[in-house]
Amino acid sequence: EVSAVFANLPVGVADPAQRLAAVTRQLSSLKPSGMALGVDSMLNAAELLPGTLFAVCARAAARLPQRAISTMTTNVPGPRQPLYLLGRRMTELFPYIPIGSEIRITIGIASYAGRLTCGVTGDHDAVPDLQVLCDGIESATEELVAQVG
Repeated sequence: EVSAVFANLPVGVADPAQRLAAVTRQLSSLKPSGMALGVDSMLNAAELLPGTLFAVCARAAARLPQRAISTMTTNVPGPRQPLYLLGRRMTELFPYIPIGSEIRITIGIASYAGRLTCGVTGDHDAVPDLQVLCDGIESATEELVAQVG
């Protein structure tokens, strides 16, 4: 299932619990607004197009200039129980979301066997200080975990 919502991040809120509450309130109000349904409906409608026409439309859409979105974040719920391959337990899952066209930073959030991981991908030429974002994600997560105790 694919959906998209466009949220404003409360970067000016210092308290991690208040910041999380602000994001939760915003996303909770956006999800039933129909914005997420619109993206899913467009993808379903794309199945009705002949393959060649869809390819032409996709190429044209990829070339359209867009300056409003430079970062994309997605969450992928993974299995709650550990997975095994040839008797070996998979210990960690790291999400990778490729960058493309005008999206210069992607953040994948994945759960696996009771753990949560983030994978950040960025265009080094456009975002040479990507490590600042990674450090911020890590410290904000640590702040939330410390408040939970």
